[in-house]
Amino acid sequence: MSPDCHSVRLVIQHVCEHMGQGSFYRLVAYSDHQNYQPSQFDSLDHLLKMLDAALPEFDASTFSQKRETLETSIVFAGEMELSDKQLSLLGLKDRPTNEMRGRS
Repeated sequence: MSPDCHSVRLVIQHVCEHMGQGSFYRLVAYSDHQNYQPSQFDSLDHLLKMLDAALPEFDASTFSQKRETLETSIVFAGEMELSDKQLSLLGLKDRPTNEMRGRS
């Protein structure tokens, strides 16, 4: 693995807001040694464009297909090797480890 690559767990959530007032997609990445500030996308199309720019080989058909629901769900979770450039394109920023410890 090159020095600018990171082994991360990538999770994509479809987040439904309270009382069906809309939804968005959240992209979360973390590893054993580092956590990243999540990024949000207002639509699936916007998310897919960003994924295509950062990860052209990413296959969106791996998304979990659920019927319309008012609950937040995970549509993708997987381990990936991402470069600093790919993380930046996806809007994922380093978060200090001690900031994560304060969250429950």
